[in-house]
Amino acid sequence: MLSKWVERYQVRIQDIPEMLQRISALLIEGYTLHESIEIILPFHTAKDDYWRGKLQERVKEGETAVGLFQLLGLESKNLLIIQIAEQTGTLPQVLEKLGQELEVQMQAKQTTTRALFYPLFLFTMIFVMFMLFRQYFLPNMEQMLGFRNDLTVTIGSLQLSKLFLRLPDTILLFGCMSFVALLITIYILSKKSVAFQIRFMLALPVVRYYWRLLLTKEFAFLLGRLLSYGWSIQDALKMIREQSFHKQLSYIASEIEKRILFGDDLSNTIQLYEYFFVGFERFIAHGEKIGKLGEELLIYADLLGRKFNRSIMMMTKIVQPLLLIIIAACVIAAYLSILLPVYNMLDIV
Repeated sequence: MLSKWVERYQVRIQDIPEMLQRISALLIEGYTLHESIEIILPFHTAKDDYWRGKLQERVKEGETAVGLFQLLGLESKNLLIIQIAEQTGTLPQVLEKLGQELEVQMQAKQTTTRALFYPLFLFTMIFVMFMLFRQYFLPNMEQMLGFRNDLTVTIGSLQLSKLFLRLPDTILLFGCMSFVALLITIYILSKKSVAFQIRFMLALPVVRYYWRLLLTKEFAFLLGRLLSYGWSIQDALKMIREQSFHKQLSYIASEIEKRILFGDDLSNTIQLYEYFFVGFERFIAHGEKIGKLGEELLIYADLLGRKFNRSIMMMTKIVQPLLLIIIAACVIAAYLSILLPVYNMLDIV
């Protein structure tokens, strides 16, 4: 088990955002995709021979750019963007843009991790300290207070101390139960139809906001990319509907395509559905009016991407103080669990 994990760690691709940007530069210089990946690989993995063999096998089988980047470990949502780029002949430009976006996401993830590491480390140390208190401190206190005549006061103070020392356990248990419940919900949801998944996401107040934001961003980018390179709305929606990397987008594209085929405008059609972020139809209407719908959608997708990154940073700034408040409550509980028995011991002295 450990050996397999070490092997996967050794063969992993490092710094994918930078790799995508380097591949983009080589493609612009005239190299083929296969050649570009082979040139860049030694800078991003310690096992480039392993990856070269894998790539050569896929190239001989006639694998597309999507298959090659899937082999390298890109997520499904990014593979969908590469598929669109391959269809529109804009792979170098899209790889450059995708690399920049992934780099921003990676930096945001690192910032979030650093911000949450300190509170989580403190909570871990407090949890260990409370365990030691329960193991060694309370038994000694029980033995010392056992000599008291007023057992009611003694038992009451010890019970309060035990209750306070259980606070980290309660918090940890609640966190674990919430995490398990989330995993079970995700598993059950994955077995349901796409229509049910969408209804479920829209029924959750906070989740709904971020789901609509991300979905609108991805839909606007994909549709805008296709339209800006001369595709008709019908062909672009058909392309999004037929892709298999993002089932929810495929379902929504099929719903919109039906309305478009009946002659409805895209801006009017968007208003009929609650899938999208507030104000999306106004951007579409403006793009339709000036004849630059594709460009308008790409601009809107970029704005939503920036908005999402700012939201993540804001959430980090909110979560960190909340964790510190929980830690402060645990520290207060620790002081009380110690002071209550000690206070009762003063009568003995």
